[in-house]
Amino acid sequence: MSRRVLSAKQVGRLVVGHTVGAAILTLPNVAVRAFGSSAWWVLFVLGLFFTVGAWFTAVLVRRFPEETLVEFAPKLLGRPLGFILNLLLILMLLSIVPIEVRAMLEITNISILPLGPAWFISGIFLLAVAYGVSKGLDTFAQVNEILIGLALIIGATVVVLGWQNFDSIHLYPLFHPKDFRWQPMLLIGLSMAFFGYPIIYYLAPFLKDPDRLVGSATRSMFFITLLFSFFTLTIQGVFGDKETLNQSWPALELAKSIHLPGIFIERMDLVLILAWIPAIYTTASASMFFGILALVRLFKLRSTSLVIWGLAAIFYWLSGLLTNYFEWTKWSGYLGFLGLFISILLPLVLWLAYLMRPGADQAEPKGEGGTAR
Repeated sequence: MSRRVLSAKQVGRLVVGHTVGAAILTLPNVAVRAFGSSAWWVLFVLGLFFTVGAWFTAVLVRRFPEETLVEFAPKLLGRPLGFILNLLLILMLLSIVPIEVRAMLEITNISILPLGPAWFISGIFLLAVAYGVSKGLDTFAQVNEILIGLALIIGATVVVLGWQNFDSIHLYPLFHPKDFRWQPMLLIGLSMAFFGYPIIYYLAPFLKDPDRLVGSATRSMFFITLLFSFFTLTIQGVFGDKETLNQSWPALELAKSIHLPGIFIERMDLVLILAWIPAIYTTASASMFFGILALVRLFKLRSTSLVIWGLAAIFYWLSGLLTNYFEWTKWSGYLGFLGLFISILLPLVLWLAYLMRPGADQAEPKGEGGTAR
């Protein structure tokens, strides 16, 4: 039986830590390319959609309080299909790690160490990720709370200070259908930013109070929705759509635009990066931790340590293949296809199988998130 070490608050922060990584730094650029001046409120609507998806996922997971997806998917779908679905989710989680490593290297080379050797920066970061994962869920969850809290506080400060250059004229027209570009890769790229909540599938056995999973997961995704929407609103209000489209890293440009007379800090972009590297760390670490947790359970592996350090070496090699910004954003888009299936279609398939199961209307837990059907 798994040790129940996680509080509801830690669950919410794990979801936030896994979702809010490097993606938010480039999100306004992708959103404006897809929806023009309507980007900020379309992101809010899209986020509500994924918030509902997180609620559906959590309600289902709560019905299996002693099991992860590895154990209950075969019960609902049969062993072959259950195995394949778990393998796809593991693949998605683990594929995020080298992308985050490359993103961290990119922003580090841009603002902190322009001549820093890639092999050294990536290697140190991955060693830190692998070491954190090896310390176990209890320690990892506590570190995640600290790091994501620090990143969000400093990030929020930068965003608020950025409003000194805000001009609401940049937000009009609020609805301009001609600006909407229904390109699959753009839409999937936007959706990819919200793909943090599937880690819920592996949390139930570790919760001190499983009945609070639904509320915690739903609130965290709604918070992420507000965060992404408000941040994009700020970028659009400060720079306007045309300038935002020319920025690969709008968050860094926002930080550079801040001027504080009489304050010694001259490079707010440096402050933002030093704060946001921990956020990228939490995303990479959560992806690696839960991907390995599922992998070990699925294949009944004994040596978790060997898996951790072996995969760290593979991630190091893979991150080296993503040689620049365009490469890792392209692969993020490809990964988005898989993420879209896992975030949207997988909960629907599992729910349908659950409802068709004999006796599904019996012994359903009651508590936060709704009563039994």
